[in-house]
Amino acid sequence: MKKNKTRAGGFSLIEVLVAFAILALSLGVLMRIFGGGVKMAVISEDYSRAVMLAESNLSAVGIEEALEESVVEGDSEEKYHWTLSITQYQTEDEEIDLDKMSVKPYLIESRVEWGQEDRIRSVVLNTLRLSSGNGTGLSSNGASPEGRNDEDPFVSTFPDADDDSEFSD
Repeated sequence: MKKNKTRAGGFSLIEVLVAFAILALSLGVLMRIFGGGVKMAVISEDYSRAVMLAESNLSAVGIEEALEESVVEGDSEEKYHWTLSITQYQTEDEEIDLDKMSVKPYLIESRVEWGQEDRIRSVVLNTLRLSSGNGTGLSSNGASPEGRNDEDPFVSTFPDADDDSEFSD
């Protein structure tokens, strides 16, 4: 007669240890992936703020900052250091005489830096702007940036709201 050996159900100790090892490795990889994603989101936000600050500095030239050769520096949000550099544009083309032009081109560079000393990040934006010689830039219709050109044909005027003589019965 044969004896039937019955085995108790469940996992052996070695199977449980292997499962825990696989779980620990998987969780470690997942933590690195999510941690890297959060770090990249913070870096992306820093770059976005730096670009916004650099664009703001560029748009201030000719309005808040005179369009003449200069270097201006400052700090923003206790994290960003910015430099705005305005230099007269020089060309290597000998056929163009910039001194005879009625407007002067300026090269404007806006640089924003942030980070620790061992890992400094930066954004640099450049543009060219024309000056009529009065320290302000030119807008597309020739008006100064401080106000509108009253001779501009695209400016509409409306009658006063209190003046209803046109609409009387």
